Amino acid sequence: MFKNILFSIVMLFCLSANSCKRVLHKVSTNHTSYQIKGNSAMVDKEVEDLIRPYKTDLDLVMNEVLGVSMQDMPKRKPESLLGNWMADAIQEHAEKTLGKQISFAVQNYGGIRIPIINKGPITRGKIFELMPFDNTIEVLNLDGKQVETFIRHMLERNGWPVSHSLRVKYLNGILDVEINEESLDYSKEYLVAVPDYIANGGSDCNFLLGTEREILNALIRNVLVDYVKNKGNLDPKIEGRFVIKN
Repeated sequence: MFKNILFSIVMLFCLSANSCKRVLHKVSTNHTSYQIKGNSAMVDKEVEDLIRPYKTDLDLVMNEVLGVSMQDMPKRKPESLLGNWMADAIQEHAEKTLGKQISFAVQNYGGIRIPIINKGPITRGKIFELMPFDNTIEVLNLDGKQVETFIRHMLERNGWPVSHSLRVKYLNGILDVEINEESLDYSKEYLVAVPDYIANGGSDCNFLLGTEREILNALIRNVLVDYVKNKGNLDPKIEGRFVIKN
């Protein structure tokens, strides 16, 4: 019970933070453990009394149905229904914000915090479970060689979620990459939308540090909420975006 109460407090804090429109940064992974002494039942009751005035309103917000998943959407590698729609949502938001085409978008696999969204209604609370971190979107300007380095990095991790405009095939040691139905061109530059965590070196992506970028002050969590609300029904497909055969 105490854990559930703390979760509710965290959700309330997140909602309050979003309404203030602050510039948010990568959440630290450091944490401190605290030992609560005394009667646990008494502690539970004290916390319940503290949050009771807010819980009803919080439940109303978190239980809001944003849309419907037409099928189970699991998290898998190298490609999954869940990852596909998340990456597509990131690309769509980046393109609308910047007013130009984005080459492709990436959502790091570890940033997806639940294993599945089940068929049926999708609530705001479910999106908070899916993306509890305050990650934002950054659009990187990468040359062809940097794109290859990024893709090989994802390959070493058996694939990450990528948007519909990217096709990666790694067959018997041979890498083939298409972006918007054209082969990767080492003489070109590409706009790649990623979570700020990745842009700033997370998941061993130090090779992205120092790259030219545009910072979009939009929480990925809010982007996903808006995407579901606008689409209504989600019915993504497995399209061969990331194919690995050794």
